[in-house]
Amino acid sequence: MNLNHLEYFRVLAHLEHYTQAAKELSITQPSLSHAISMLEKELGTPLFEKQGRNVRLTRYGRFFLTYVEQALDEIKLGEQKLKEFSYQTDGIIRLGFDALLEPTFVPKLMQTFLSEQVLTFTLKQSDTHALIDHLKTGAHDLIISTSVPLDHELDTTTLATWKWHLLLSSTHPFAHRSDISLQELQEQLFILPPTQTPEHLAITQLFVQQHLPLPNTLEIAQKETTLELVALNYGVSIALNPTPLLRQDIQAIPIKGTLPLEAYLITLKNQSLTPSARLFKDFLLQTTKS
Repeated sequence: MNLNHLEYFRVLAHLEHYTQAAKELSITQPSLSHAISMLEKELGTPLFEKQGRNVRLTRYGRFFLTYVEQALDEIKLGEQKLKEFSYQTDGIIRLGFDALLEPTFVPKLMQTFLSEQVLTFTLKQSDTHALIDHLKTGAHDLIISTSVPLDHELDTTTLATWKWHLLLSSTHPFAHRSDISLQELQEQLFILPPTQTPEHLAITQLFVQQHLPLPNTLEIAQKETTLELVALNYGVSIALNPTPLLRQDIQAIPIKGTLPLEAYLITLKNQSLTPSARLFKDFLLQTTKS
């Protein structure tokens, strides 16, 4: 059933005059007459009857008008609510990201993006499985993660790649090396984040991948404390992008044979994004190309 025809019917039912109704609807009178005729044919009953130069509703028309007005009013209300919802979400980008990302990565992306846009982010940091669940339920517009589960519903794009580096004191015997292997580090004390943190699990996985036992470790939660201990040559540590951590008394050496860590932009296929989220996604994709 044609929605326009229902609106034409409602206007004609109130005005009971074809010329006035056609003018109100900004259509020609023959177009209005044809629309009403098609509607009556579809319903199999007359909706209007002539009364001099005017028309009036038949009893079938009066019965039908009640439901048409309810239906059109509900559609109008739904349209209004949808616009209100779009307005409320426009200007807000709901971004999820995982804890294993290089610490400055997401903030720097946001800083560059917000330098040219007046928009707002809501941020949520969690593990990848929780982020995917939130993405599918609509709690996130898009997510940035270091792993991607096999899922045909997801679109993924690599945003960045980081290599693992050994952090050590500038006075350490290995400080002059251009690269180093995990095999050579078995006698070292490793200062790592606490057990069960994403960073700790990722670092221990490096040793598992090369079939090496995990050396002696000291678990420290604060990054600043770790750097101070490394600078004192009390132990060594492992980091991804070491640039923000480097000091005159700390060196970073690439670790040979370890798989790099990648950051992925993840969205749902055929997802309808708000204008703001679409703008940020396009920015991320453009950043990847440049």
